[in-house]
Amino acid sequence: CAALEHLEWTEDPRFADPEDRVENIDELKRLIDEVLGSRTADEWIVAFEREGVSYSDTSTMVEALNHPQTVEREMVVEVEHPDAGVIRLLGNPIKIADTDTRLEPPPLAGEHSVEVLSEWLGYERNEIHDLISSGLIYSAPDLSEKESS
Repeated sequence: CAALEHLEWTEDPRFADPEDRVENIDELKRLIDEVLGSRTADEWIVAFEREGVSYSDTSTMVEALNHPQTVEREMVVEVEHPDAGVIRLLGNPIKIADTDTRLEPPPLAGEHSVEVLSEWLGYERNEIHDLISSGLIYSAPDLSEKESS
């Protein structure tokens, strides 16, 4: 309350004890949000530190993805995509020495249809051709042409 410059809240019967605060949580949140919106995060950090209030700074998604630690840990990596060019992906969070953590670009639509149908699901070549020809399954054009020939 001191950091937010609202000492009167300490005397407000709606917030007198934890049970009252829980019962009136919506109003308490509204009041706090209203006050917090009146200053920048940097200004509040100074006020919180002055009053000994525990706090944690938060980042936007862009700030988090461009944070020096995120960059150093290669948590965002660039890969070449055949259609989109260079794209940014989330990197592998598991880092083990001498382990290749390079990522492949996401597959194109239908890129692995033939492979999944044949190797994983056991479909025969003619069955796959029929599924693709009927439009029930999509396969990248160059892959379906290879399979149908």
